[in-house]
Amino acid sequence: MGHGMVRRRVGVAVADRAAAGSQGVSGSVEPGAGSYVRRLAGASTDPDRTSGAAAASGSASAGHRLHTDRDVGVDRVPTGQWRTGRRPRGVGQPGAVDTVDQPGSLPCHRRYFRHRVEYPTGTPAAMGLVSGRLHWLAQGWRDLDVAVAWRGATVLRRRDFLADVARVAGALHDCGCRRGAVVATDAYWFAVGLFALLHAGSRVVVPPNVLPDTMHLLADQFDLLLVDEALPVVVPTFRIDRDSRGNNGRDLVAASINADIAVFEFYTSGSTGEPKRINKMLAEMDIETDVLDSLWNHAATIPPTYATVPHQHYFGLVFRLLWPLAAGRPFAVETDILWDGLLARASPQSVLVTSPAHLTRLKGIAPLSADRRFAQVFTAGAPLPRDAADQAEAILGVRPTEIFGSTETGTIATRVQREGNEPWQPLPGIAIDVNAGGCLNVSSPYVLGGRFQSSDLVEVLPDNAFRFHGRADHVVKIEGKRISLPEVELALRRLPLIAAAAVVTLDGATMALAAIVELTADGRRQLQAMGAFRLGRRLRRDLASTLEPSCQPRRWRFVDSIPSGPLGKRQDVALRALFDDPA
Repeated sequence: MGHGMVRRRVGVAVADRAAAGSQGVSGSVEPGAGSYVRRLAGASTDPDRTSGAAAASGSASAGHRLHTDRDVGVDRVPTGQWRTGRRPRGVGQPGAVDTVDQPGSLPCHRRYFRHRVEYPTGTPAAMGLVSGRLHWLAQGWRDLDVAVAWRGATVLRRRDFLADVARVAGALHDCGCRRGAVVATDAYWFAVGLFALLHAGSRVVVPPNVLPDTMHLLADQFDLLLVDEALPVVVPTFRIDRDSRGNNGRDLVAASINADIAVFEFYTSGSTGEPKRINKMLAEMDIETDVLDSLWNHAATIPPTYATVPHQHYFGLVFRLLWPLAAGRPFAVETDILWDGLLARASPQSVLVTSPAHLTRLKGIAPLSADRRFAQVFTAGAPLPRDAADQAEAILGVRPTEIFGSTETGTIATRVQREGNEPWQPLPGIAIDVNAGGCLNVSSPYVLGGRFQSSDLVEVLPDNAFRFHGRADHVVKIEGKRISLPEVELALRRLPLIAAAAVVTLDGATMALAAIVELTADGRRQLQAMGAFRLGRRLRRDLASTLEPSCQPRRWRFVDSIPSGPLGKRQDVALRALFDDPA
């Protein structure tokens, strides 16, 4: 492996009651599998990377291998209790990576497996100074004057954040809130509400939006809706940003959050439009932010994070809020919809969290000067077209890093497009394979249960990288032929009259393909001259050399902008709705 990397073992505890039964787990367990990685009070617990970093860097920077065990339990334990009935005891000395013994025997319903994670030598993760920061921010933060967030020209500091979390946590605890939903538009107040719920011992419910129908569907899933502005909803609400005090808020925040039982409930629309619940543990998100920081650590500077994506979605929550909080980087509270406002406010060498929906709309923006360019641009939600990656580099000063993942899995892989269609590279600690249908299997230390079967069709390459070939649910059979909707969309985009296209299936006497199309300037002129019906017939003729007749769309809608979600993901329900009325 050489002296340029440090290896770190991550042990993941997986609930397996059915397999283990009451007789215990068969086979052997690697020594230390019942241990937690914790950093004790002292130099090693400082996320500001001061004396602890210096103490640990002596051996790490010399290329020595550092081995630590991390146990992330996903079996359920009543709030406020440890699995053994008492807190573990710390072992070791401050200034080093220490383990905490978990007293008692291995619970019979748990089994363990190992992941090996490689971190670059000298990073905080390699030195053991990063993992598990989200559940003990109040204890780990030393300098309380450090900025947490920017609201315009106003700087919000750590002492402000902790005071607000304590205020809200005390009020939530006093009113008996067991499950709270957070939908604040201001990212700072969203973070305050989130951590207040965690410190109050409540589950955190994250709705995908605040639309009245969504709130009606989810009303039974939470006791209280935490907001930072008045909303037209008929559910009990709590204003995070107003003065409300509880009796024991300071005591609640003074205690660290038990990351192994702190639960987030995400609700995503999926392909059906109905809310789908996905549970995530704070322990898993701790590991994910740890790995992200080891790969993209900006140790030389403390760049702020700006975003065009909402924090209500998993990608936005992790990349624009949780990771900056864990790494000690400030974030902007605004979610910018338009480029002009963001680029006018953005600091030099900052981090941008965005999506293809925004990066494909950079046309007409003047390139940033060399002293105002971004240090890093992250994008997720859909594959980024190669020409959009080129344009982003020319205007923003850096090629975007694409993130591949989902709410269930967190970040799986990344890529930076240079030649076009580059394969995706899995993150350290993640193993991939495919099932019989060619769909991606993910083994990851931050997936609930350790393994997830996706519906993503992929081709695994010899170096463990992979190419993405669309979703399995986007492969349909029409007239006995298997048709890949992404391939039909690609064929459409290659036509000179089409700028963008999406294809869905429509049910009827026989299933048929329907295309939603954004036209080029020439295409719009043709539409005006020919009409929609004749233009659709012409496009079918143009496709004849590429697609068989059964693979060609039979119905067409020409739109100014294809409907998509906040991150640029296609929404089949909205696309099919365009064909509800005859054109």
